[in-house]
Amino acid sequence: MHGLTHIGATGEAQMVDVSPKPSTKRTAVSSCKVLLGKKVFDLVLANQMAQGDVLSVAKIAGINGAKNTSNLIPLCHNISLIHVRVDLTLNPKDFSVDIEAEASSTGKTGIEMEAMTAASVAGLTVYDMCKAASKSIQITDIRLESKAGGKSGDWHREETEWFPPLHSIKQLQLYFSAPFGDSEYGLRSSLLWMAPSAEVLPFLIHNDEYDDFDDNDDDVVDDDNDIDDGNENIDDDDE
Repeated sequence: MHGLTHIGATGEAQMVDVSPKPSTKRTAVSSCKVLLGKKVFDLVLANQMAQGDVLSVAKIAGINGAKNTSNLIPLCHNISLIHVRVDLTLNPKDFSVDIEAEASSTGKTGIEMEAMTAASVAGLTVYDMCKAASKSIQITDIRLESKAGGKSGDWHREETEWFPPLHSIKQLQLYFSAPFGDSEYGLRSSLLWMAPSAEVLPFLIHNDEYDDFDDNDDDVVDDDNDIDDGNENIDDDDE
């Protein structure tokens, strides 16, 4: 395991000496998400925010953020950038802005912080330009997606599926039916509790299997009614 290079032998903070390292081409990609909510999303989509074109201003802010990373993060080296890309995409699935930033350089140290600063500043700019319409906007999932070059080589984030696939939602409902009940509200509550991610919620609430399950529930209720009717007939015979 690699040690913390920004900590000296006695525990003090230090800037890493990169002079012995060779200069290589380095690239890093980062991302983040800004959850707007439907009202603000519609305003941004229609370009009706009072401060102007949100996405264009945030793009420029992100590029500027990458260029000023060493001024913001104390122990970052002052890197000569050769390329910065910041893309912002409106995502109607969860009423968000998806941000991806890429930074490149040829030098002796990594470019990850420049890419992450670009994504972060772009996200903060989206918030700043939209905060008059809503204070509940969230900036989430700021993370490195990949890096290339340098001594440690290439790295790519591997996604881990933590939520069960579509075919097992029925199994989840059965598992949670005891604490939440068998009602539609209980099913939604249990699934929402298990899946707070904004990307997952619309999928859970509006999926075909969920609708099929509701239909099956109705069939079960109808069967119960048939049984009740049969019991009533038996009672009549006894009388």
